[in-house]
Amino acid sequence: MALEAAERCRSLQVVGLDIWEPSLALARANVAASEYAARIEIRAQDVTQLDEAGAYTLAWLATPFMARPVAEAALDRLAVALAPNGYLVAGLFAMPPDKAEAAFTALRIIRSGGHIWDTADMEQQIVARGFVEVETCLLPPTCFVIGRRRWVKRRSTKQK
Repeated sequence: MALEAAERCRSLQVVGLDIWEPSLALARANVAASEYAARIEIRAQDVTQLDEAGAYTLAWLATPFMARPVAEAALDRLAVALAPNGYLVAGLFAMPPDKAEAAFTALRIIRSGGHIWDTADMEQQIVARGFVEVETCLLPPTCFVIGRRRWVKRRSTKQK
């Protein structure tokens, strides 16, 4: 995803976080072999430990691989790490209408260590963290829940 983002947006600086070493090794190799290596940083970092305030304009959260408490902690950290008007995109697996396919999708999520999110629940989680214009975009087999971090107008500190 980092490579695709860097290719499509030539001025973009990309930071990719992961805690799974095989993914990190593959990402580092792919980035090093690309023309975008100077604009992509790959970090071995848990998103729940992210401590940069207002540093990012867009965050992608792959929720199918996170237990609910981990995803909630990640949402908390990303709400702080995103700049005002920054966007959060939470990716979920869309549940197919067919019961057997839905059961296989649920099994896939659980075996990946994830939580089976209802889109309304994810929307509520994002709204609860101060995001606005929250909407869901369904592009099977994926569902994206997108929200914009509210711009908070700061009070003037000048004395009258």
